[in-house]
Amino acid sequence: MDTSQLDRLTRGVARVLDRRSGLQGLFALGTAALGVTFLGSADDAEAGKKCTPDCGECQQCKKGKCHRNNHGKKRCKKGKCKAETNGTTCTGGTCQAGVCQPTPLPCDNACTGDETCVSEVCCLPDTIDLQEAVGSASAGDTLRLCPGTWTLTITVFIDKDLTLIGAGAGATRLDGNNAGTVLQITAGTIVTLRDLTVTKGNAGFGGGIRNFGTLTLLGGSVTDSDAANGGGIRNDGTLALQTGSIVMNNTAAVGGGGISNGSSGTALLQAGSSVTGNTSSSDGGGIRNEGGTVMLDSGAIICSNVPLNPQCVGTISGTGTCPAPSETCPS
Repeated sequence: MDTSQLDRLTRGVARVLDRRSGLQGLFALGTAALGVTFLGSADDAEAGKKCTPDCGECQQCKKGKCHRNNHGKKRCKKGKCKAETNGTTCTGGTCQAGVCQPTPLPCDNACTGDETCVSEVCCLPDTIDLQEAVGSASAGDTLRLCPGTWTLTITVFIDKDLTLIGAGAGATRLDGNNAGTVLQITAGTIVTLRDLTVTKGNAGFGGGIRNFGTLTLLGGSVTDSDAANGGGIRNDGTLALQTGSIVMNNTAAVGGGGISNGSSGTALLQAGSSVTGNTSSSDGGGIRNEGGTVMLDSGAIICSNVPLNPQCVGTISGTGTCPAPSETCPS
């Protein structure tokens, strides 16, 4: 091709590009083979116009906007990685809800002392002595208890600030074996029991729990325990039953089949907590308040305790009522 022919070709291509700027990249590739270079590009990023923020791997920048590229059709969904093993862009991690997350490390490397690894959680197995574990803990510690049943032969005394977390009320059980109060909380301590069941206690006061400190029950249960007073819980401190807490199927000879609140006790039942199916041979099958303070939030459930009327004895304050929603729990 001589100089005049090349000049005519160049002018012709330029006129076409003026009318069809979208074909610029295609002509640029063709003319590159002829040693001819044109300014501009179909990709605005190459022309100095950048998308903000960066489009990422799933998209490309055109005319100042992000558009899905060919990879996006197979590997990306709305700019996020897909959950399939093949086709994700996660490196050294896993795709969770469309986002690359680090792969969790086995907890065996982090478990210490008597702990074992269950479902990627370091916890204490039911083969250890719970009283020894409480005694070895420092004030403010959290003890995680594995799924299982601790069959106890003596009362476990908690004399320091502690949080005990189980694997769920149906999975982690502290079984008193009808040998006494299951747990006793010492005065001046702050204790939280979460996601576990206290069951089968038998004592004069507080078959399941006897509390002199500040006790919070969250997502846990106190069940199938007996006492002369306070079959489930005898409270002489500060007690809070939070959402998901259940006091159920406990029995007392004198009063407070579910909860007995002493003259120095303060008890709060929050919405979503429940006292159901407890029995007293005299009165107050659900709650007996012996001169302290008992407050019920609206939404606290108290029903099907025997005797049905009254299910609560003593002064009850707050926005809730006893029984609630009615004498007998709805099926």
